[in-house]
Amino acid sequence: MPFLQCKHDRLFYVLESSGGEEKETIVMIHTNVTDHMLFDEVVPFLKEQYNVLRYDLRGLGQSDGGDALFTYEQYVSDLRFLIRELNLTSVHLVGFGLGALIAARFTALYGEWVQKVVLIAMPCNPPHLIEKVRKHRREISRFGTVVPVDYIIDMSTVLPKEDARVVKLRETVSKTPVSTYAKLMDLSVSATPLTDLRQIQKPVLTLSGDKDLVFPPHFLEASTMYLPNFRHMRIAHSSTFTVIDQPEVTAQLILHFLQESQVEKEVLDDFLTSMYEDVRLYTKQVYDIGIGKVDERYHNEIHIDFLSSFHVQINGKVVMNGWNKRFAKQLFLYLVFHPSTTREAICDAMWPDMPIQQSRKNLRVYLSYLKSLIQIDNNKEPILLMDREHIYVKAHISGDGIKLNEALQLALHESDHLKRFEACKKVLDLVQNVLPIRPVLYDDWFLEVHDRVELQITDIILWMADWLFEHEAAAAIEHIQTYLPLIQDEFALRDKLEEFQIRSAHEKSMKE
Repeated sequence: MPFLQCKHDRLFYVLESSGGEEKETIVMIHTNVTDHMLFDEVVPFLKEQYNVLRYDLRGLGQSDGGDALFTYEQYVSDLRFLIRELNLTSVHLVGFGLGALIAARFTALYGEWVQKVVLIAMPCNPPHLIEKVRKHRREISRFGTVVPVDYIIDMSTVLPKEDARVVKLRETVSKTPVSTYAKLMDLSVSATPLTDLRQIQKPVLTLSGDKDLVFPPHFLEASTMYLPNFRHMRIAHSSTFTVIDQPEVTAQLILHFLQESQVEKEVLDDFLTSMYEDVRLYTKQVYDIGIGKVDERYHNEIHIDFLSSFHVQINGKVVMNGWNKRFAKQLFLYLVFHPSTTREAICDAMWPDMPIQQSRKNLRVYLSYLKSLIQIDNNKEPILLMDREHIYVKAHISGDGIKLNEALQLALHESDHLKRFEACKKVLDLVQNVLPIRPVLYDDWFLEVHDRVELQITDIILWMADWLFEHEAAAAIEHIQTYLPLIQDEFALRDKLEEFQIRSAHEKSMKE
């Protein structure tokens, strides 16, 4: 069987084609209660003209789950590994459900690897309804103790139960581990993919069934209809699983989209061209104004700075006092880094040496205090949402640390050297006035984050130095000397400086 070894875990994949000629490749990514066979009915229509790569997501089908957490970062990393190992230079992505979210995140990060994207049944709920959806999914799974097979089948397809395709789907869904289902369903319904979608520059087609009640497409369509690279289509007589309800129609729409030439026919009528752009921009303005009013009414905004000093604003109001009581500062920072977590995880991180029963008892008191401290606007939705096991932060979180982390990830994952150099410069611009970064908290979990960020910054400085040295040795040496007194791991920078000085002297002697 075809497996790829990804560190300690195996990823199962199937690569299919018809004929021997060289073809472009479609990578198909399934959703969270299925495996690669979800696309069995569609692949025969596609493989005549494309290589078709399918694989089982980590923790599903024949792929290992391993010890890794089920996160978008992990799934994007797995996809990147798969494409690299199979030597695929540029692909089309077709994602379904959770797979659509993975495809969108991957394309936002690695757009140069992707030609076109098809997103089917993509979860995209208005943010103020996410908790309502999450609560419903927990209830139908009896709070994570069962996989609601009957409910999923009944709500996700229009075919009769005795249809062979539905019987096959039922068997696949039934094999999903309960713990995996609970984690991945929460990951899916909690998604807010619009940030990723707006970063995508490649052509995107979204597909949904006209009878889909599980993932209604209205918010997704309204939020992206003004983007010139997006196209939306509904498939008649289909529910969520369009690839099962209407496989041939789904395949034909995918093929038409992928094969459509990107060379646009020249439009000679200036009036129509102008009108098209005016309507598009007006639609964007209508959306921005409308969503702004909704955000203002429902959503909470948290702004937290902690790179040089601890400063918090909730919905534009400064919260200055009360942070040194009942672990409020420590707990709030943990929740900023882990906005969806469990009581047990908090206790393990913050009080690892305390008996769990005692730490959970204390945590109830601390959470109650923190909730009263940060819920300063009673007209907004609650910021902290809690049940017996889970804690969620329902707010848009921004701040210097969040901005730095986003910039770091962009810089570290950029493959184009010139773009990466510019991204690295932006990182250093953000930390120029706060280096060396002093931790505002000395809990072990926070120090681990602090040390990891410091190591990433050091790696960026060293990478930039190597890039500069290839172009101008003096600039590379000056770069190292600038940051030498600002980085705690000065030995790495001193070694690099010594290396450059030796290489410069050698090159100079060779010229003489």
